[in-house]
Amino acid sequence: EDAVVTVMLKNIPSKCDRESLLEVLDVEYRGQYDFIYMPIDFKSGHSRGYCFINFRSPEACRSFSSDFKGVAASTCMPFGSQKVFDVVPARVQGCQENIEQIGRSALMREIADRPEWLPLLFDESGKPKAFPAHEFVGLPNEGGSRSAKRKLQKIEEVGSTGRAPRPRGAPPSHDGGDDDDDAEDG
Repeated sequence: EDAVVTVMLKNIPSKCDRESLLEVLDVEYRGQYDFIYMPIDFKSGHSRGYCFINFRSPEACRSFSSDFKGVAASTCMPFGSQKVFDVVPARVQGCQENIEQIGRSALMREIADRPEWLPLLFDESGKPKAFPAHEFVGLPNEGGSRSAKRKLQKIEEVGSTGRAPRPRGAPPSHDGGDDDDDAEDG
């Protein structure tokens, strides 16, 4: 148990989204974790009630476990939930191991075009980085269809900001890149 760096945080309120969870984690642990994955129920679009977090050190992981295990969710989240957090070691340990586990799973094909459902990676300062979904679902780094390039761009946008890209039809917020062909994607 001394080498545990990846935990499963259980009993997360279903209405808690990834951004809300990150706000809670960042209060004490910003920069101390490098991977988070919060599975989403495909039908409801809500959290499935748990997530996986990989910490950069066993010490940070132990501290997080001590701080969250047995704590009422309502003490740190605004959802009025009666749930009590549980923290257990994850079956898969390590950032790269978790990337590969999720990337190779059939699940990746289901979530690759939903950037807000992908795992997030973080640099040492806590800044989100893109999950390398293209390595696992065959999205091209160069060449390929415009549709595939846009999917990859969405994945990279979420990875760089931690937020989903603007909705289709919303005014562009960038320097006027080529959005003229969005309507043909249907």
